[in-house]
Amino acid sequence: MKYWKIRTRVMFLALAPATIIAVLLTLYFTNSKINDLESSLHERGMVIARHLATASEFGVVSGDATQLMNLLDATLRESDVYSAAIVDTHSNLIAGKGEAISRLVRLASASNMERIDVVDADDLLIFRSPVILIEPQSDDFLQPFSDSAAAEKISRSGSFLGVALVAMSRRHTMEMRNKMLWNGMQIVGVGLLLTWMAAAAMGRSVTRPIRKLSHAVEKLAEGYLDTRVDADSGGEILALETGVNKMAVSLQHSQEILQQSISDATGELIEQKEAAERANIAKSRFLAAASHDLRQPMHSLGLFVGALKERINYPEVSAIVSNIEASIVSMNMLFNALLDISKLDAGVVHPEPENFAINDVLDRMRMEFRPHALEKGLKFKVMPCHAIVSTDRLMLERILLNLVSNAIRYTQEGGVLVGCRRVSGEKIRIEVWDTGIGIPEASLTDVFQEFYQLGNVERDRNKGLGLGLAIVNRLGKMLNAHVAVRSVVGKGSVFSLEIPLGLKKLEGSNAAILHEKGSGKLELFVVVVDDDLIVLAGTVALLQSWGCEVLAADSGQKIVNKLLGQSRIPDVVLADYRLAQGDDGVSVIQAIQAIYSKLIPGVLISGDIESDRLRQALASGFPMLHKPVSPSKLRAMLMHISM
Repeated sequence: MKYWKIRTRVMFLALAPATIIAVLLTLYFTNSKINDLESSLHERGMVIARHLATASEFGVVSGDATQLMNLLDATLRESDVYSAAIVDTHSNLIAGKGEAISRLVRLASASNMERIDVVDADDLLIFRSPVILIEPQSDDFLQPFSDSAAAEKISRSGSFLGVALVAMSRRHTMEMRNKMLWNGMQIVGVGLLLTWMAAAAMGRSVTRPIRKLSHAVEKLAEGYLDTRVDADSGGEILALETGVNKMAVSLQHSQEILQQSISDATGELIEQKEAAERANIAKSRFLAAASHDLRQPMHSLGLFVGALKERINYPEVSAIVSNIEASIVSMNMLFNALLDISKLDAGVVHPEPENFAINDVLDRMRMEFRPHALEKGLKFKVMPCHAIVSTDRLMLERILLNLVSNAIRYTQEGGVLVGCRRVSGEKIRIEVWDTGIGIPEASLTDVFQEFYQLGNVERDRNKGLGLGLAIVNRLGKMLNAHVAVRSVVGKGSVFSLEIPLGLKKLEGSNAAILHEKGSGKLELFVVVVDDDLIVLAGTVALLQSWGCEVLAADSGQKIVNKLLGQSRIPDVVLADYRLAQGDDGVSVIQAIQAIYSKLIPGVLISGDIESDRLRQALASGFPMLHKPVSPSKLRAMLMHISM
C-alpha cells in the first residue's frame, strides 16, 4: 500500500468501507429474514400437528381409517407438508400419507411420545403432537393451551391414544434463503458499482491534476524546462500547480543564464586553446629553426677550430685554441640542454616505442665518451649486452648521454662503467656507475630539479646548467622508466632505469659498432656534401688537416658530376641529412654507391630535432652524428670506418 498510486489509494478508500458495510448489512438482514422463515415454519408445523392430533381423536378411538386418511389428505394439502401419519402408543402406524413414512415413524418414536415436540432431521422438521382422549370439563375452555398444560391434562383426566406426526419440508425455506442471498448480492453489487462510479468520478477530480503535476515534474527532471501545467483546479491543488509553473519558469531562466555563461566560457576556452595551439606551433617552429639554424654555425665553428688546432705548432697559440675549443664544447653542451628542456616544455616530444638491440645504443655511448674519458685519465667501460628492448630509441639515447656525461664530468679519478642486467619480469635495468664525488642523501631527489647543481656555487658553466638530470627525469617519466639513484659521498653514484624487453630476435641492426682508434693521419678519400658553405668549408679544412683527400659539393647532383671524373673510389661519404631543394643525405649516399656498384660507407650529419626526420634517418641504416659534431667524434667515426 505504501507504493500504491494515488488513484489506487483513492479508489481503495472509497470502495473498501462501502464494501464492508454493504456485505455486513446484507448478511444481517438476510440472516434475520431466514430466522423469521424458520420461526414461521416451526409455528405452522406446530399448529398443523395440533390440529391433526385433535381432529384424529375420534378416528383413533373408533378405528375409522377412512376418516383418518381424509384428515391426512387435508393435512398434505398444506404448503410445505412433506408427509403425515398417526401412530398408536406403541409406535405402530395407524394411518400415513406422503413419502418416507417409515423414516417419519422411526424418528418420531425416538423420544418421549407424550409431549409436543419437534425433531430436526436436516431437510425435514418433524412435529409430534399426542392424540389424547379428553373428557371435557367446564374449566378447560378457560385454560390456555400449552405443552405443559396438555401433559398435565393427560396425567389428570385424559387418555393417551397415540401421536400425530407431521413432516414439514425445508426446501421452500432454503429456496427463499438462497433467493434472498442472491438478491442481496445483486443489491450489494449494484451498490458497489454505483459507489465505484461515484468514487471514480470524484477521484478523477483529485488524481487527474496530481497525475498532471507528476508528469510535469518528470518532464522537468528530463530537462524539458518549457513544460507547464494547466492551472485549472481549485484549492490546494491550484496552489501546487501555480507553484510548479513558477518553479519551471525559474529553472528555465536559470538554465538560460547558465547556458549563456557556459557558451561564453566555452568560447573563451576555444580562443585560449587556439591561441595555445598557435603558440605551440610557433614554439615548435622556433625550436626546429633554432635547432637547425643555430647548430649550423656552431658546428662550422667547431670544425674550423679543430682544423686550426691541427695547423698550429706554437704552444702559446695552441693553448689559446684549446681554450676556444673548450668554450665551444661548453657552449654546445649548454645549447643542447636548453634546447632539450624547451622541447619538453613545448610538448613537441612524444615517445614512439620500437624494438632494437640495446647494444647499438651502448656502442654509441662507447664511441661518444671514450675520448673524453681518456682525456681526463679515467677508465671508461661499456659492457656489451645482446638484449632486445622495446622503447623510444632517441629518448633512451638522450637519457644515457646525459647520465654518462654527468658521470664523466663529476669524476676526477677512477672510472665510469655502463652495464645492463635483467631484472624480475620482462625488463632490463641499465646502470651507470661512477667513482665521482657522490651525492648527499638529502639531495638525492633535488638533483632532478631544473638548474640544481652540487658543488657549483660559483655557477661554472663548464659544469653545465643543471638541466641534464631534469631532462633525464622527464624523459624517464614519458617512457614509464623509473630513474633511480643511490650514492655515497666520496665514493661515487649509480644511476639506473628499467625498460621493457622487446622481441627475442631482430633481423639486423642499423647502427654501426664504433670503436676508438689511435691518433695519426687518416689518409682517406672522403666525400663531403653540405648545403651550408661555411660548414662545408670547415669540414674540408678539418679533414685535410687530418691528411684526408676531400671532394666536396653543396648538392647531390654536383658531387655526382665531380665523382664521374674521379678514378679513386671514395672511402667514406659524409652527407648532411637535410639538403636544399628537397634533397637528403640518404639519397646522395645511395646515388654515390650506385656509381661504383659498391656499398661505400656513409655517415649522416643532421641538425634536425624533429622525431619523424630522425627516425627516417635511423631507418636508412647509416650511422648518424648530431650537429654540432666535435672533431673528436668525427675522427672516431672515420677511424672506425677505415678499419
